[in-house]
Amino acid sequence: MEGWQEGQDGQVPAYRERLWPSPGLLILAAVIIAPVAIAYGAVLGAWLGWGLGVLLIALSWTWLIGSAPALRVDERVFRAGRARLPRPYVGAVRGLTAEELARERTSGDVRTYFVFRPGSSRTAVLIENVDPDDPHPRWIVQTRRPEQLVAALGNPGDTATA
Repeated sequence: MEGWQEGQDGQVPAYRERLWPSPGLLILAAVIIAPVAIAYGAVLGAWLGWGLGVLLIALSWTWLIGSAPALRVDERVFRAGRARLPRPYVGAVRGLTAEELARERTSGDVRTYFVFRPGSSRTAVLIENVDPDDPHPRWIVQTRRPEQLVAALGNPGDTATA
Protein backbone atom coordinates (compact mmCIF):
# COMPACT_ATOMS: atom_id res chain seq x y z
CA MET A 1 0.00 0.00 0.00
CA GLU A 2 1.39 3.31 -1.02
CA GLY A 3 2.06 5.72 1.83
CA TRP A 4 1.39 3.09 4.47
CA GLN A 5 3.52 3.08 7.61
CA GLU A 6 2.99 0.22 10.06
CA GLY A 7 2.29 1.20 13.63
CA GLN A 8 0.63 4.49 12.77
CA ASP A 9 -3.03 4.90 13.70
CA GLY A 10 -5.31 7.52 12.25
CA GLN A 11 -6.30 10.73 13.96
CA VAL A 12 -10.09 10.63 13.60
CA PRO A 13 -11.75 7.79 15.54
CA ALA A 14 -15.03 6.65 13.99
CA TYR A 15 -15.78 4.03 16.65
CA ARG A 16 -14.48 3.16 20.12
CA GLU A 17 -15.44 0.44 22.55
CA ARG A 18 -13.79 -1.35 25.42
CA LEU A 19 -14.80 -4.94 26.15
CA TRP A 20 -15.05 -4.53 29.92
CA PRO A 21 -15.55 -7.67 32.01
CA SER A 22 -19.11 -8.27 33.08
CA PRO A 23 -20.09 -7.75 36.73
CA GLY A 24 -20.79 -11.48 36.87
CA LEU A 25 -17.19 -12.25 35.92
CA LEU A 26 -15.89 -9.92 38.64
CA ILE A 27 -18.16 -11.57 41.20
CA LEU A 28 -17.04 -15.02 40.02
CA ALA A 29 -13.41 -14.05 40.57
CA ALA A 30 -14.21 -12.98 44.14
CA VAL A 31 -16.16 -16.20 44.78
CA ILE A 32 -13.26 -18.33 43.54
CA ILE A 33 -10.74 -16.43 45.69
CA ALA A 34 -12.86 -16.44 48.88
CA PRO A 35 -12.12 -20.09 49.85
CA VAL A 36 -8.39 -19.42 49.59
CA ALA A 37 -8.71 -16.45 51.93
CA ILE A 38 -10.85 -18.47 54.33
CA ALA A 39 -8.33 -21.33 54.38
CA TYR A 40 -5.40 -19.01 55.06
CA GLY A 41 -7.47 -17.15 57.64
CA ALA A 42 -8.26 -20.39 59.48
CA VAL A 43 -4.59 -21.34 59.68
CA LEU A 44 -2.81 -18.00 60.06
CA GLY A 45 -5.47 -15.77 61.61
CA ALA A 46 -8.52 -13.87 60.49
CA TRP A 47 -6.72 -10.60 59.77
CA LEU A 48 -4.22 -12.29 57.47
CA GLY A 49 -7.05 -14.17 55.72
CA TRP A 50 -9.05 -10.97 55.19
CA GLY A 51 -5.96 -9.11 54.00
CA LEU A 52 -4.99 -11.87 51.58
CA GLY A 53 -8.57 -12.09 50.26
CA VAL A 54 -8.79 -8.36 49.63
CA LEU A 55 -5.35 -8.33 48.00
CA LEU A 56 -6.09 -11.28 45.70
CA ILE A 57 -9.50 -9.92 44.70
CA ALA A 58 -7.98 -6.50 43.98
CA LEU A 59 -5.23 -8.11 41.87
CA SER A 60 -7.68 -10.28 39.91
CA TRP A 61 -10.03 -7.35 39.25
CA THR A 62 -7.09 -5.17 38.21
CA TRP A 63 -5.97 -7.85 35.77
CA LEU A 64 -9.48 -8.42 34.38
CA ILE A 65 -10.15 -4.70 33.90
CA GLY A 66 -6.63 -3.87 32.71
CA SER A 67 -6.62 -6.61 30.08
CA ALA A 68 -9.96 -5.59 28.55
CA PRO A 69 -9.39 -5.32 24.79
CA ALA A 70 -10.23 -2.04 23.10
CA LEU A 71 -11.87 -1.78 19.69
CA ARG A 72 -11.10 1.29 17.59
CA VAL A 73 -11.87 2.27 14.02
CA ASP A 74 -10.27 5.31 12.44
CA GLU A 75 -9.47 6.45 8.92
CA ARG A 76 -6.37 4.21 8.73
CA VAL A 77 -6.87 1.04 10.76
CA PHE A 78 -9.24 -1.16 12.68
CA ARG A 79 -7.70 -2.08 16.01
CA ALA A 80 -8.99 -4.97 18.12
CA GLY A 81 -6.90 -5.34 21.25
CA ARG A 82 -3.28 -5.33 20.10
CA ALA A 83 -4.10 -6.55 16.59
CA ARG A 84 -4.44 -4.10 13.73
CA LEU A 85 -6.11 -4.44 10.36
CA PRO A 86 -5.46 -1.64 7.84
CA ARG A 87 -8.76 -0.29 6.48
CA PRO A 88 -7.92 -1.11 2.83
CA TYR A 89 -7.84 -4.80 3.83
CA VAL A 90 -11.28 -4.75 5.44
CA GLY A 91 -13.60 -6.74 3.19
CA ALA A 92 -17.23 -7.64 3.78
CA VAL A 93 -18.49 -6.90 7.29
CA ARG A 94 -21.61 -8.25 8.96
CA GLY A 95 -23.04 -8.69 12.42
CA LEU A 96 -23.42 -12.13 14.00
CA THR A 97 -26.27 -13.20 16.26
CA ALA A 98 -25.64 -15.26 19.37
CA GLU A 99 -26.52 -18.46 17.47
CA GLU A 100 -24.22 -17.62 14.55
CA LEU A 101 -21.42 -16.73 16.95
CA ALA A 102 -21.78 -20.06 18.78
CA ARG A 103 -21.72 -21.92 15.47
CA GLU A 104 -18.61 -20.04 14.30
CA ARG A 105 -16.78 -20.74 17.56
CA THR A 106 -17.38 -24.49 17.33
CA SER A 107 -17.34 -25.30 13.62
CA GLY A 108 -16.01 -22.25 11.79
CA ASP A 109 -12.73 -21.77 9.95
CA VAL A 110 -9.80 -22.55 12.28
CA ARG A 111 -7.77 -19.72 10.73
CA THR A 112 -10.23 -17.12 12.01
CA TYR A 113 -8.82 -14.50 14.38
CA PHE A 114 -11.05 -14.10 17.45
CA VAL A 115 -11.28 -11.20 19.90
CA PHE A 116 -13.46 -12.25 22.83
CA ARG A 117 -14.08 -11.16 26.38
CA PRO A 118 -15.79 -13.80 28.53
CA GLY A 119 -19.16 -12.59 29.68
CA SER A 120 -19.03 -9.28 27.84
CA SER A 121 -21.44 -9.83 24.96
CA ARG A 122 -23.31 -12.43 22.98
CA THR A 123 -23.04 -10.55 19.67
CA ALA A 124 -20.10 -10.12 17.36
CA VAL A 125 -19.02 -8.85 13.97
CA LEU A 126 -17.46 -10.96 11.22
CA ILE A 127 -14.87 -9.06 9.19
CA GLU A 128 -13.41 -10.43 6.00
CA ASN A 129 -9.66 -9.80 5.75
CA VAL A 130 -8.66 -9.37 2.10
CA ASP A 131 -4.90 -9.13 2.77
CA PRO A 132 -3.44 -12.04 0.75
CA ASP A 133 -0.39 -12.25 3.05
CA ASP A 134 -2.36 -12.46 6.30
CA PRO A 135 -2.88 -15.99 7.71
CA HIS A 136 -6.28 -14.97 9.14
CA PRO A 137 -8.84 -14.60 6.34
CA ARG A 138 -11.57 -13.54 8.78
CA TRP A 139 -11.81 -11.76 12.10
CA ILE A 140 -14.64 -12.30 14.57
CA VAL A 141 -14.78 -9.52 17.13
CA GLN A 142 -17.18 -9.51 20.04
CA THR A 143 -19.01 -6.23 20.55
CA ARG A 144 -21.94 -4.82 22.46
CA ARG A 145 -22.85 -2.57 19.50
CA PRO A 146 -22.51 -4.62 16.29
CA GLU A 147 -24.58 -2.24 14.12
CA GLN A 148 -22.36 0.73 15.02
CA LEU A 149 -19.15 -1.24 14.42
CA VAL A 150 -20.40 -2.46 11.03
CA ALA A 151 -21.33 1.11 10.10
CA ALA A 152 -17.93 2.45 11.21
CA LEU A 153 -16.07 -0.14 9.16
CA GLY A 154 -18.20 0.72 6.15
CA ASN A 155 -18.69 -1.21 2.96
CA PRO A 156 -15.82 -3.05 1.23
CA GLY A 157 -13.70 -0.55 -0.66
CA ASP A 158 -15.24 2.40 1.20
CA THR A 159 -12.08 3.37 3.06
CA ALA A 160 -9.94 6.43 3.44
CA THR A 161 -6.61 6.41 1.70
CA ALA A 162 -3.70 5.54 3.91
